[in-house]
Amino acid sequence: MGLKLLFICKRRPMGRDLITGPYGRFFHLPRELAARGHDVELDVLSYRAGEDAEGTIDRVRWQSHSLRPNPVRAWRRLVQRVAAAAPDWIVGCSDTYFGIAAVALARRHGARALVDAYDNYEAYLPWCTPLHALWRRAVAAADLVTVAGPSLATLLGAARPGRAPLVLPMAPDPAGFVLLDRYRSRARLGLAPDGLYAGYSGSIARSRGIEVLFEAFRLAREQRPGLELLLSGRLERGVVLPRGARYLGYVPAALVPVVLNSFDVMVAVNEDSAFGNYSFPIKLYEAMNCGVPVLATRTASTAWMLAGHPELLVPPGDPAALATAIVGACAQGRIVYGGERPDWAANAAALEAALNAPGFSRRAGS
Repeated sequence: MGLKLLFICKRRPMGRDLITGPYGRFFHLPRELAARGHDVELDVLSYRAGEDAEGTIDRVRWQSHSLRPNPVRAWRRLVQRVAAAAPDWIVGCSDTYFGIAAVALARRHGARALVDAYDNYEAYLPWCTPLHALWRRAVAAADLVTVAGPSLATLLGAARPGRAPLVLPMAPDPAGFVLLDRYRSRARLGLAPDGLYAGYSGSIARSRGIEVLFEAFRLAREQRPGLELLLSGRLERGVVLPRGARYLGYVPAALVPVVLNSFDVMVAVNEDSAFGNYSFPIKLYEAMNCGVPVLATRTASTAWMLAGHPELLVPPGDPAALATAIVGACAQGRIVYGGERPDWAANAAALEAALNAPGFSRRAGS
């Protein structure tokens, strides 16, 4: 029997607009569940003014509420939506606020509450202890918690003895991330067809260990003087790019597969930290789908993601080891990776089974 599901999250998780360019777990889980016959609605809150709107995308009915200039009005509209929809489940995703809100709204309206987490959100604002306390309370109270990987399941599971979170891995978007002609991809970006390019896509920030990548790149250029470093993503203020690096800017989603296919090697770096050990860089899977050699700093999360390819991991904070790995990867050419990678259809099937588990299939109290 189909369920009535209401997902709530911010409109631009990870900096991208869910409505103008649907992506990631925030959209593909609702989309896949709708395709499986469930009644799915998506409410997003925007931090920008003038974004009150509604529509339907792939059977998912959505509404957007602007928190500016009147956040109270936006919250009231969300409460009215919940009351009108009468969902069996309210799913809070994208950060702590929506997990807390999902539990509060579910208790108020007799629904079940699901909290989804793809990062250790407490690492974003380590000083905000009152918010963390509310977040942990919501995680403990939720009927179900879903997470992007086992390290995060262990972290959040501490608040839920005997009720382990369900792991729903990050997965590439279903379209675009395939092997493309490298020369044509480079031509679209204005790159030299026979250049040698190491690539990085993501937040270009000190907290992610980007200085280790820069030093590794400098060492790798001593062995391969023609090597260039291509970077795309959000550039943190004050970060100085090394000689031989080229910043591509914040690349539109449609061009990301083109960028990845232009790389000779794609590097994912992070630190062994309260953030890095719970961050699951989807660019690894996206690049692997494109046949691009990948390397990653070994953290609890990347070690799990690349469990079938441990040779692709390098120790954190070791630029010499990373430089050696970059030089070796540049000589490989395209790779056909063995094993299966996560996809949203399989994630939705696992989530559907959990939502329909005994005692969970209907609205609380019904």
